[in-house]
Amino acid sequence: MTQEIFEQFNAKKEQLKALAHKADEYGWLPEDGKKGQDEETVMSCREILQKLDDDKLVIGVIGQMKAGKSTFLNAFAFGDEVLPAATTPMTASLSVITYGEKEEVVAEFYSPAEWKEMEYRAAQEVEDEYADDPETLKIKAARELVQKAARLGSSLQSLLGTTRHDKVDQLTEYVGADGKYVAITKAVTLYKNMELLRGVEIVDTPGFNDPVVSREARTREFLSKADAVLLLLYAGRPFDATDREILFKTVGSAGTGRVLVGINKYDTVVRALHGRMSEEQLIEYVKQEMKNACREEGNNSLNELLKDTTPIPLAAEMALLTLIPREKALSSEKWKAIYQRYSDEFDTGNFDELRKWSRLDRMVTALGDVVNKEKASILFRKPLNSIMAAGQNKLNACIAEMKQAEEAKKNLDLSKDDLEEKKEDLAKAKRNVNRLIGHLSSDINEAIDNQKRKLRTDIENERDNAFKQMESDIENFGFLDRVKQNNLYPKLRNHADNAYKNARRSYDEYQYSARKDIRKVVEENLDDINYELYKYLDDFDAIDMIRSLKEKVLFSNECAEREAPAFRDKKDSVFFITFTSKKEVRQAMEQFNREFPVKSLAEACFSELPKIVDAVRKGIVEEIIDPLGELLQEAIDEFDQREAKKAEAARRLEKAQEQKALVEKQLAEMKKETAAVSTAALAQD
Repeated sequence: MTQEIFEQFNAKKEQLKALAHKADEYGWLPEDGKKGQDEETVMSCREILQKLDDDKLVIGVIGQMKAGKSTFLNAFAFGDEVLPAATTPMTASLSVITYGEKEEVVAEFYSPAEWKEMEYRAAQEVEDEYADDPETLKIKAARELVQKAARLGSSLQSLLGTTRHDKVDQLTEYVGADGKYVAITKAVTLYKNMELLRGVEIVDTPGFNDPVVSREARTREFLSKADAVLLLLYAGRPFDATDREILFKTVGSAGTGRVLVGINKYDTVVRALHGRMSEEQLIEYVKQEMKNACREEGNNSLNELLKDTTPIPLAAEMALLTLIPREKALSSEKWKAIYQRYSDEFDTGNFDELRKWSRLDRMVTALGDVVNKEKASILFRKPLNSIMAAGQNKLNACIAEMKQAEEAKKNLDLSKDDLEEKKEDLAKAKRNVNRLIGHLSSDINEAIDNQKRKLRTDIENERDNAFKQMESDIENFGFLDRVKQNNLYPKLRNHADNAYKNARRSYDEYQYSARKDIRKVVEENLDDINYELYKYLDDFDAIDMIRSLKEKVLFSNECAEREAPAFRDKKDSVFFITFTSKKEVRQAMEQFNREFPVKSLAEACFSELPKIVDAVRKGIVEEIIDPLGELLQEAIDEFDQREAKKAEAARRLEKAQEQKALVEKQLAEMKKETAAVSTAALAQD
């Protein structure tokens, strides 16, 4: 099933690439660097292909070592033993699994500066060797790494700051518990020539208590890009204090899109309790623990993220047993013992039945929903909209040409007086249309100002609420010794994180609301404009042109989404430090208050929307009224040659009608094909 998820996702990518090539062959898409004014929101073929190639599907896996991450990843991604058994939490490196034509391991070693930081931390005194506060654990982790690195002898300094390429079967040397280079390995990328990994990155994070700040920051960066994060819990102690720390410190501060929760080794708990706890009760217990933890931490963002998350029981080892080559499962002493244990436990030796009991398919289905519904919709929406907008632009041009050809042909049958009268009517229509476009501009600006005012108020409230919560927290702290500052830091960061997340959510909500308001305003104003054209030009049928323009402008409205400006680095720079006094904490809070992006978010949110007025003016005045005026003037100036021009006008009209019919056919075919790729991605409100 894992293969099916990634295959479906990549198949949709390839379908969309084929559509982009087809649209390019039709002549719909603009050339790079040669976009017209009405093509600003339309991507070129190269831009579409680049976006699809660059945007990877990222799945993060986090959890304590005993949760069985390596076993799960072996079952989920490989169906065999590829990743070695876990190291200790102290020495775990960041691991990325992705596609590569050449199968290899690429290890990135710590830089000399990072290693100096490690040695400095390892030399620090520990008040209580058995303490489990974050700072003590980081010191102990640094000591273990420095001790292990001593085995490298004189080669240590020459290895620092370098990248090493190696064979896949040497992976244990970099991530195995006794690996030669495990102590100095900052991150490892495993490239496998497996089609299911094409365009996919699976990130196995080192978790928490990282003794090197830069690697912890790298972990957060990966998780912030993740389309889904899977938190694996150990069923024997599901959602204990360490799991809570991972959830709130690693996930809560990373801005992750979706969180899935797996309860690994569920069978051991259900069996050990002899039926006193069922699968359903285990699920409800974890759900309640997560809910309680969110309430105690005051983390509304995580609460919102987890409210629809139902933990999934999992037996990763059993799943792997059913996926490894059958001869291996039945010949290896290790796997024969595992097979016998599960056969006795579940009263079946059937591999398909054991696979069902492993619950892996439930987890794969949950990940599949994220990949092929949410991720596909987000990734494919803009290219699909761009292709359809380009087709609509082409159709608009065909309709405009056909209407002009019709008018040119009609004008040749009018008297000179009729032409002059029609010219006057056209001038009146233009004045009234410009007046209506002025109303449209006012209505759009009013809608934007209204939404901008609400957004700014919401963002200011988020900032002020976070600041008040921070003030309340620091009042509970006296002199900031090491233990206290480590307790205070996550609270401050959590308040800041909630404020930024809520501000971003408000940004998206108000942008959507503004686009919805503007859609209504555009439709109403274009109906009024159509009436004005009919009133003064009763022999000119503008319905097709107005309808086409309306679709074009509304497509432009959908494409006018603008992402919120990046600001996570500012938050990190303020609260990713060690405080030694209340004064330093207050200085950081003041900096947070000053830098909170109230103005930049409010301005950026709606900056693209006023361009819709220009699109309407161009579509009505420059592409309908002005060309009609030129045709009338041409007919007046060349009145004596009208008989000779009738045949030319007829040919022009026939050609325009044929071109319009061709583009309409192409557009109808393209709509069917885009619906097959992803109906949800077409961004219909």
